[in-house]
Amino acid sequence: MDYLGWRKPSKRVRVVLTLIGNEMDSSTKIGLFALAVPGFVALVLLGYQNYRTPEAFARGLSQRDKTSLNAEVYETSGQADADITGRASIIDGDTIEIQGQRIRLHGIDAPETSQFCKNSTVRYSCGRDATNFLSSIVIGRIVACSSKDTDRYGRTVAVCQADNIDLGITMILNGWALAYRKYEPSYILFEDEARRARRGIWAGEFINPKRWRAGEKF
Repeated sequence: MDYLGWRKPSKRVRVVLTLIGNEMDSSTKIGLFALAVPGFVALVLLGYQNYRTPEAFARGLSQRDKTSLNAEVYETSGQADADITGRASIIDGDTIEIQGQRIRLHGIDAPETSQFCKNSTVRYSCGRDATNFLSSIVIGRIVACSSKDTDRYGRTVAVCQADNIDLGITMILNGWALAYRKYEPSYILFEDEARRARRGIWAGEFINPKRWRAGEKF
């Protein structure tokens, strides 16, 4: 029988174990048993600590993982007026797509996909990092968006949440997007917090995405 990876010992092994057991006196057997019990208990506790419910395993994130994303998460009570809902694909740090509909996150401006920033003297792809960070928030979650406008490229501009996590504010709080002050001045306080904590692009040097799009480079 094979049970949890344990296979029944062969006949030769069983004979050897029996002979060893017969040679032991009672005190030796009790001593070995006393040594084995703590190890067994430790294995059980280790297995319990890393146990995930089937639901959590299927989602890919246990509750402990969800609350330790190494990120500042801004949660709200939900959006009753959401008019676009579904699984989202990430286009860049401030644009997603739901069922073929391009959505620009309201009130934020993230580094462009091709944009580089500096950390000390090293250049790095902050545009790619911003995209990856947004993806890490959205993955495995249903996104709900409330439309606010349509931009000049025909994209829907919306406030979006993933399991009540506000995507735009969370991007700003973690330093992977700037507040688009012209359209949402209330987001400036979240940008100030990220700057003070030196999160994301605030940990080094960067060019405002608007100026980068205009051609300014390091």
